[in-house]
Amino acid sequence: MSYTVATLVIILLLVLILPLVSKRVEENIELFLFSMSVLAGLVTQKILDIDVVRLALREPIFVHGVPFGIFQAVLVFGIVSYYLRYRLRKLVKKIIKKFGPAKTLGLLTLVLSMLSSIISVIVASILLSEIALASGIERRRLSRYLVYSAFSLGAGAILTPIGEPLATIVNSKLSVSPHYPGPIFLIETFGPYVIAMVVAFSIVAALQLRDTELSSIVEESVKEETLRDVILRALKVYVFVLALVILGESFSILVEVYFSKISADLYYLLGSISSFVDNATLAAAMVGPELTKAELTHFILSMLISGGFLVPGNIPNIIIASRTGINFREWASYALRVGIPAYILMYLILRVVGA
Repeated sequence: MSYTVATLVIILLLVLILPLVSKRVEENIELFLFSMSVLAGLVTQKILDIDVVRLALREPIFVHGVPFGIFQAVLVFGIVSYYLRYRLRKLVKKIIKKFGPAKTLGLLTLVLSMLSSIISVIVASILLSEIALASGIERRRLSRYLVYSAFSLGAGAILTPIGEPLATIVNSKLSVSPHYPGPIFLIETFGPYVIAMVVAFSIVAALQLRDTELSSIVEESVKEETLRDVILRALKVYVFVLALVILGESFSILVEVYFSKISADLYYLLGSISSFVDNATLAAAMVGPELTKAELTHFILSMLISGGFLVPGNIPNIIIASRTGINFREWASYALRVGIPAYILMYLILRVVGA
């Protein structure tokens, strides 16, 4: 094993483990990943490559040459939701009184999940959290609803490069031969599976509220975000994606040497690492143009499901948990009940359809 490969393995282990064991690292994940990307870039000399630096700087703000990437999506829709939040809450309360909590919030999960690939999963998660908190539903029921909604949001966001960092990184890493992803590559590749997952998890989320009585709904106090928080979140997303691009380019050596000849089934198993590691970070390390369509499909779908198992696994989890106070153990206790059967079922489906 060469010095470069050995150092990259150490950096990869740090990236995978430290956010899990250190709360300080988890709370400052963007700066941590940026520092790791600089270190990995220096070891591989990728950070000295002007093309890599240009790609990293552009990736958060451009999609197929159009200057509207995940950074602008998070900023623009974050500001819009900030100014409209009171009207949204009043509207939702009226709808809940008319149609009931289960139908209203179940449909909300479905709609936001499908929109998450357009407005970004970060904005969708913020909207869902704010509206759910404003509904006044009893905490335990609401927590279960939010955990299962996070699965749905995480799945829906993969359909466009601006949906979430995972989609941005996958689209970027496959932008060379033999894939050359076009504007609808992600929809073509994952669309049928994702739509089925979104519908299924939205139904499961809605079922958690099916017996909720309107008389039990009370007014809850909601911690308000400031405009500064909205802008800061967009800047953090920019740094997050920039760092992942550099990490991905640096870790491409590991992918070429160690992961280019494993089976699609093993990729599905490796995707479960996403349960405790952000899936965009994992994709940055393991996705490369060498992957076949079957390997890519197995890996991404595995991450979309297992990413919902634990709080650190996906952006919606982190946002919803931090906004609503769902702790690590509580999240796992709800998520694993549904997530593990869904994980096994998806694998069986992939085997049957021969993907």
